[in-house]
Amino acid sequence: MTTLQQQEMTQTKRLHLSRGRKRRYYMDTFIVTGLSIFFWFLIAKGFINQEGHYKSPYFAIFIVFPLTAGLLYLHQKNSLRLTELETNLSKQDNYKAVKATLQELKWQIKVDNKGFIEAYTEIFGIITWADQMFSVVITDNRIFINNICNVDTYATQAIAWGQNTRNVKRFTRTFEHVSTMQFS
Repeated sequence: MTTLQQQEMTQTKRLHLSRGRKRRYYMDTFIVTGLSIFFWFLIAKGFINQEGHYKSPYFAIFIVFPLTAGLLYLHQKNSLRLTELETNLSKQDNYKAVKATLQELKWQIKVDNKGFIEAYTEIFGIITWADQMFSVVITDNRIFINNICNVDTYATQAIAWGQNTRNVKRFTRTFEHVSTMQFS
């Protein structure tokens, strides 16, 4: 992650993803949109619009897919927002506290720059079938955090059923504990 990208993230308060990662991140949205287009193609070609089909309860599925695709896209877009934490620590102290927090949580650090750290949780289960990507942008007096489903795998998952929010809360509690223990 370049310094310019880190500055952009702190200004926009949005996580920056490369083109390939962004494509995988929105994969579920692409699939649902593709299904919507396919269903509307079937309707336009006359395969589904025979008399009486509009009154069928199954026809509601063809209306629900585009709505679902739109809502899914908005959810994915909003999930890229960074959460800001005021720390009152220098950039170097924030870096040390973030690394100590990630080690205490036993999350695997994959990218380790002085201004940006990316780690992966090891939380698998019935609700989430892939690990989550936890990103931290480090600056003076504050850090910006984000947690999304892993974008480095094709086992995409648009909705984590609250796991991302729980990871952010868990990191925040642990970070506050670690930073008070180290720098008080």
